[in-house]
Amino acid sequence: MAKGSDDKKASGSTPSVFISYASLDSAIAETTCEALEKAGVRCWIAPRDVTPGAFYGDEIVHAIDAAKAIVLILSQNAATSPHVLREVERAASKRHAVISLRIDKSPLPAGLEYFLNTSQWLDASSGDTVRALPKLVSAAQVAIGAPPVTPTGVPTAHAPAPAVFARSPKRTALVVASVVSLALVAFAADRLWVSSHRAAATPATTPVASAPPVQVTVIPAIPEKSVAVLPFVDMSEKKDQEYFSDGLSEELIDRLAHSPDLKVIARTSSFQFKGSKDDVRTIGQKLGVANVLEGSVRTSGKTLRVTAQLINASDGSHRWSETYDREIGDVFKVQDSIAEAVVTALKAAIAVSTSSAPYRPKSTDAYNAYLRGIYFQGRNTKQDSERALTSFAEAISLDPRYADAWVKTAAVHNQRGLNSWIPPIEAFTEARKAIDHA
Repeated sequence: MAKGSDDKKASGSTPSVFISYASLDSAIAETTCEALEKAGVRCWIAPRDVTPGAFYGDEIVHAIDAAKAIVLILSQNAATSPHVLREVERAASKRHAVISLRIDKSPLPAGLEYFLNTSQWLDASSGDTVRALPKLVSAAQVAIGAPPVTPTGVPTAHAPAPAVFARSPKRTALVVASVVSLALVAFAADRLWVSSHRAAATPATTPVASAPPVQVTVIPAIPEKSVAVLPFVDMSEKKDQEYFSDGLSEELIDRLAHSPDLKVIARTSSFQFKGSKDDVRTIGQKLGVANVLEGSVRTSGKTLRVTAQLINASDGSHRWSETYDREIGDVFKVQDSIAEAVVTALKAAIAVSTSSAPYRPKSTDAYNAYLRGIYFQGRNTKQDSERALTSFAEAISLDPRYADAWVKTAAVHNQRGLNSWIPPIEAFTEARKAIDHA
């Protein structure tokens, strides 16, 4: 249990930080809580701060609402916990800053990835959590508007890198992140049910009756109805359609994620294998899926050729393959055809379309510009961020009702503010305008 609870309760002050974690990560959560409270940042952490006899759920909701920021212990355990997802969703809806301490490299489910798209991340996946704590404390102090205080008792065997959060302009950038995060919540809320059917298996440990005690990790079985969509390859003659092939892959991920029976790996995980020389069986093992969807895109003028193949990751055999020769204006129909063929091959079921389905632009040129914007945004340089804004502006000029383009515009302004490419107050103002349009 984290220390300092008696002092906190005696003071009667409201905790500024809510700590969200999966029960299997309680040791790290308590260490984090202790470091924050030694630095003067009051925390709320369960079960320590749950009032005896009170309803657990009500206590958590009230604590999140009253806090100014949430610190998330991000791990495979957290990624498969519906409780953690609900806590992050609640914090985002209240526009609280989310500071994630990532303690492993496990892929994130789509729902959680949406919420954390613009949050602050600290990487402790190498196992050295202690070294990341000073930065986490600094980030929390900025997020809640507290004066920076060097945490007492936090080991600093190696001098940490200068905390970029300590400058006051960064506080505005954090607010921008919260605004954009809220907008993404609004547009992604109808898809969050996807996370409820993600594989909930958590590695369990079984003690072996021998001395000294050892632990045996039980590896969860890979579900047969699981798939990773790899980035489609640009096969165009000029090799200038990478943005289009990447965009098509992302749209397929989103389309497949609407199948209630299908586990779909998030973009951040599957795209790490872009250009990889690993074979499909190796990729399937690393991502924990039974199937891999890969393909290629070739465009020439107004014509489009898409080749897609679904491969059994266990032996590399083909489950399904198809080539589509279409007019480029039929790209949405091609996406739907591929998605339906994949779920049919896996005997899953695409969710019935509803009024909350993603808006599709009437103009193919608008969609093309939108995909270019996503591509440039992902390159994460100042010059490419300007190109991304230009591309999204083009998409919006062609289709002013293109809400996704407005949201991405806000995200790029946020990105520019966080990287100090423009003054944070300017980033906030422009992001707020884009969100209002969306």
